[in-house]
Amino acid sequence: MRKRKPGSTTADKSVAEVRPEGEMTLGDSMRAGFQEVSEILETGSTGFSGIAGLDELLVNATGPGRLTLIAARPGEGKSAVATTSAVHVAAAGRHVQVFLTENRAELFGLAAAALPGHLRLTAQDWAATIERAKKLRSLDIRINDRHRTLEAIETVVRGRVDNQAPSAQCPTVFVDSVHGVTSRERLPTETRADELATITRRFSLLAVEKRLHVVLTAHLTSPDARARERTREAWPSLGDIHDCRALGMIADTVIMSRLERIDAEQLVERAAKPQPLEIVVVKNRGGLRGRTFAWLENGLLAPMSEDDRDELLLS
Repeated sequence: MRKRKPGSTTADKSVAEVRPEGEMTLGDSMRAGFQEVSEILETGSTGFSGIAGLDELLVNATGPGRLTLIAARPGEGKSAVATTSAVHVAAAGRHVQVFLTENRAELFGLAAAALPGHLRLTAQDWAATIERAKKLRSLDIRINDRHRTLEAIETVVRGRVDNQAPSAQCPTVFVDSVHGVTSRERLPTETRADELATITRRFSLLAVEKRLHVVLTAHLTSPDARARERTREAWPSLGDIHDCRALGMIADTVIMSRLERIDAEQLVERAAKPQPLEIVVVKNRGGLRGRTFAWLENGLLAPMSEDDRDELLLS
């Protein structure tokens, strides 16, 4: 029979272990992780955008507690991805809150209704827009273009979530764009990059605390990104996000989009036609990364046939 070490007693095993704040055992970690995946599978089964190629990549990326960043150069599809996704998520029965920091609520409504944005608007176009608007107006989407400080957005979101039924599906919050958000708590010594990093971390903590999916859009306008886009040999990297490279590092998922390069004289001719939008999931914690295409038309994404998509993927 093995002898008991001096000083040890059976009572020692019953004494509660004191752990530093935030520390957990491997077993606790796995249980929490499995619970998170279970919730993601339950609430994310309807997809993020309704675009098959993109939703296949994001199957585990749109559940509660996740922060998604959609980044692109101005006019290259980030708001289109966000608007399309907001409408799709709301149509699946989830509450959606949209904060516009660089646009007006009226323009979001026109984009959601797919109003043609060119000068060749016909009576038929207008009738189709009205018909689509009738189908969308009952969706649970709240649009706010007044609150542009982090603290005001947090207050609105907390109030909405706290008033929801416990059985409600994971709410989704869109902020278009994070570059238009400021903080009242910014210190005089902080740079704009520091402030944006703090804002993004606070959104990430809010997603975890309130079991939300938070989606931010961001600009890609750094000189390095512009230089590489001229050759189209490489995609912008996470470090090319305007003003703050840390945004891409904080987010759980990063989606980037870009349009095919066209000459200035082709702009008017192409304005009335769908354009192929290239979409790449460049970062996805615990999920897939990859590249796909969709049609960009009237400010929204439309699915592309497998044949068209495969042809572009091989080009």
